[in-house]
Amino acid sequence: MATRARCGDHMLCRQPACDHPTRNNSSRGDDGRIASASGSGTSRSSTREHGKRLSVHRSAYERILGRRREAACLDDPCGESSFTTTCLPSHCFFCPTLHAAVLNDHADCITTILEADADVDELDTSRNTPLALACMLGRTACAQVLLVDFADANYSLGSAPPLFLAAHAGHSECVQLLLRWRADVNAESSTLLDAYGGRAPLWAACYNGELECVKHLCAYDAQRKWRRRVTEPVVSAMDVATSRGHSAIAEFLESTALFTSPLHYVDLLPRQRVRALLREGADIHARAKEDGPTPLQRALRLQQDGAAPPGSAAEMLVQAGGLWSPSTHSLFPASARRFAVQLLLLGALLARSPRFCAQSQAMQDVWLEYIMAHAVRRPASRR
Repeated sequence: MATRARCGDHMLCRQPACDHPTRNNSSRGDDGRIASASGSGTSRSSTREHGKRLSVHRSAYERILGRRREAACLDDPCGESSFTTTCLPSHCFFCPTLHAAVLNDHADCITTILEADADVDELDTSRNTPLALACMLGRTACAQVLLVDFADANYSLGSAPPLFLAAHAGHSECVQLLLRWRADVNAESSTLLDAYGGRAPLWAACYNGELECVKHLCAYDAQRKWRRRVTEPVVSAMDVATSRGHSAIAEFLESTALFTSPLHYVDLLPRQRVRALLREGADIHARAKEDGPTPLQRALRLQQDGAAPPGSAAEMLVQAGGLWSPSTHSLFPASARRFAVQLLLLGALLARSPRFCAQSQAMQDVWLEYIMAHAVRRPASRR
């Protein structure tokens, strides 16, 4: 407890030893400008913004100490008395609490801090949000908590989006998490960054040889060619992987060159994602050319190879490729589902008509199992 108090007091000190940039929250929605508190005459404690942050972080600090957590994020993980100078060299003195919880992988502490109304998209002096920091370090549990609390999965201000940072560091679990939360798979890093400016997450994964990240980014339809600036030539993912000597990535990119739909990556996608794609009308017969594989053919091949167990995404795709039935109704696009409802009502009216009075149930069965099964179709394939 003494260590926590010492670290907390250091974070909440009134007299900082060095200058740190201060973000103006009121301007973030317009241009996100960063105001620097520089000069010997500047007093942060005199600003309303500084006072508000001190109140928020002190509240979070006191709540954490009050709960007597054994692994509170305010503990000194490095065994030093100086929290900010040793453990958080790049964080400003009055707003490290949420970032500190991420650094120490304390998801429970993040929840407590957010309950004290801390800004979930707060920036540190490197212009990284807590979510960006979590993805950079591979803190999947922390990233999950932040996303549930409405952290912006695409937010970046003169830096790189969380997905880029996760792909660059090779944290495939964070990449998958962000993609499930609808992060922009093609979100580029800021052009203000020299070496990595204007780059996409797939570029970062190919550059560093992160095969798993490459697979999942491609499964979410990431672009494979980019032009960083108008004056620069187009660069492809294959070019990057080959130039860096990542043969495994080059082989994967070559083997999937004819994949034109996210459904082609059915072996990589979660079941919920495949279901959503099917309901949105994704083409199960899509192909790049006449002899190219379709998503349905890939799913059938996986099933033949024993790689499509019950409950898998591949099995779902195979079911969706069959005739309509009540069990597969939810896998059809909205237009087909509406048509099925209309046919069902029509069949019910026919079964109740005098001409079918004696065979009402038989009429309904025939209508459901034969008429509707062949009448309800997916939209025609676009080739």
